[in-house]
Amino acid sequence: MENQKAHVVIVPASFAPSLLYSKFVQHLCKYDLDVTIVDLPSKAPNGVSKAERHAVQKPGGIVQLVYISSPVPEVGGSIMTIMEGNIPPFMKVEGGYLISDTDGCANVNFSDLPYTNAIQHARHMKAHSAESFSSPLHHAGYLRIPVTYIICEHDISVPPDFQRSVVDMITTKASREVTTLVCNSGHFPNVSFPAELANLINSVVIRGSGESLQGVRYTI
Repeated sequence: MENQKAHVVIVPASFAPSLLYSKFVQHLCKYDLDVTIVDLPSKAPNGVSKAERHAVQKPGGIVQLVYISSPVPEVGGSIMTIMEGNIPPFMKVEGGYLISDTDGCANVNFSDLPYTNAIQHARHMKAHSAESFSSPLHHAGYLRIPVTYIICEHDISVPPDFQRSVVDMITTKASREVTTLVCNSGHFPNVSFPAELANLINSVVIRGSGESLQGVRYTI
């Protein structure tokens, strides 16, 4: 029998290893979803939407992008453009990589956790390509693929007002409504609120259940 489950593909945030998503994946799997978590270089989805793949007689494809408290540049812009050329004070550039200070990362990115837990998670953060922060975006998946944006209400790394401005930008550029959900968390709900985040992702899948689920992928 063919597998009819939706497939959720998790692409970790900048600096974040897949390890930080383990509890979230455990909760997500309770909803009987296929889940894959990958560590990939930063890259915009291009030519992989369901519509684009079917146009060239290929199966499957991405039917929904889910951003979680994420800065998203316009085409031609970059993350550094968004930050107006300034990196956060707890980061520095070394040999072409951005390095995150453990204490600063704990206080900002894991601000909704007790410090002892936050510092443990911050120690797992990896170096990240500085060029990927400054390189312009050429292919914006959000222009071709429907988007859900999860606003993290207590994020001090990417404040809620800024998150809402991202939603407004995508809505304008894509000429398509962005589904907005809210999580009562800081920057990494996959760590601090894994069960709540899994429930939100499952709700996205349920809303998209009108699609044939064979080969369907939701990328977050």
